[in-house]
Amino acid sequence: MKRRTGIFGIVLILILFASGAYVALRLMLGSPPSIAVGGRIAVIPITGVIESERQFVSRLDRYSDDGSVRGFLIEIRSPGGGAAASQAIYEALRKLRADDDRPVVAWIGAVGASGGYYAALPADSILALPSSITGSIGVIMKLPNAGELLRRWGVEIEVIKSGENKELGSSARPLTEGERAVLQTLIDDTYRQFVDAVAESRPLSRDSVTVLADGRVFSGERAVGAGLIDATGTLEDALAVAGRMAGLGDTPERFARWIDHPRSGSGSWTVEARGGWTGWECRSAALRGCRPTCATNGSERAPQETWEGRMTKADLVEQVYEAIGPGVTKKDCGAVVDAFLNAVKQALADGDHIEIRGFGTFKVRERRPRLARNPRTGASVRVPARLVPVFKPSRLFKAEIEPDS
Repeated sequence: MKRRTGIFGIVLILILFASGAYVALRLMLGSPPSIAVGGRIAVIPITGVIESERQFVSRLDRYSDDGSVRGFLIEIRSPGGGAAASQAIYEALRKLRADDDRPVVAWIGAVGASGGYYAALPADSILALPSSITGSIGVIMKLPNAGELLRRWGVEIEVIKSGENKELGSSARPLTEGERAVLQTLIDDTYRQFVDAVAESRPLSRDSVTVLADGRVFSGERAVGAGLIDATGTLEDALAVAGRMAGLGDTPERFARWIDHPRSGSGSWTVEARGGWTGWECRSAALRGCRPTCATNGSERAPQETWEGRMTKADLVEQVYEAIGPGVTKKDCGAVVDAFLNAVKQALADGDHIEIRGFGTFKVRERRPRLARNPRTGASVRVPARLVPVFKPSRLFKAEIEPDS
């Protein structure tokens, strides 16, 4: 019994940490930017400057292979970025649309302009807030000219090159007319591809798109009138549109990975153990099977009897709900539990090493093939090699579980 309590204590502590961060997001942002709430419409975010398509395409591939996903909601909060990365996202979504009959809906938050708008184009429907900034159809390249500055400091740069344009774009001197022409051709090609994508994806003629494609931005409201997007609405409105297209009704469940983890070269990711108001008191109280005394409103809670028997996921959701207190619904807590466990499971399936500082380490260990006895027949059987998940608690975490050890 003590071992079971310790194991579920570990899980509850990690969920409490995630829930604390979730509530903090709700308090700071009003609503979570890409939190999962259940399971059938995959919500995939595009946030910040678009520098690479790898993370987005990886997520899209994973959700595409999931039979439970009935549709996709692309949540865009990006001013744009690299032309190639934005185009790669566009092509990935266009391929999905061509090969798959599941609907794709795009929603633009505060901003979804330039490359952010480019990425939204393959969607069956594009929504944005009335005040969202979108459009900005165009391409720009900026090259600094530091030649005068270098000369002032007496710096001279000697260049040995294999061809006339090999030093194209050097910041040590102004562009030549020939170099400018080469780069303008590059810009023109990329611009043409952008305009073609808009004309192909939206109910607009190419001439109409060209009129709009002078780099100007539009509010979401004006973008509807211009034909660049389909409607204005909130993220929940976009989810409802995706749900109706997928045959799931106006309130489908979302499916998204709550934890984003930048990968390091070693294939590991780390979550800092900073739970804010959840604190170490909450963690140690949960380990003892009690309700924490550090509720969000500062009031104490009566102790709870130690857990008995086997705990189900529903029991875990209930524990999280009671521990968090005011601020979230039970459905929100269920979303956090599901997303956290799914994130850990997927990371382990990918062979990742997961370190949660202050708690311990999850990893996958290979169990060698061995001989065992069949409990029913008594016969000797060979058990093949298999991968098993392992949790190794940190010293600090062990001290929380067994203060006297």
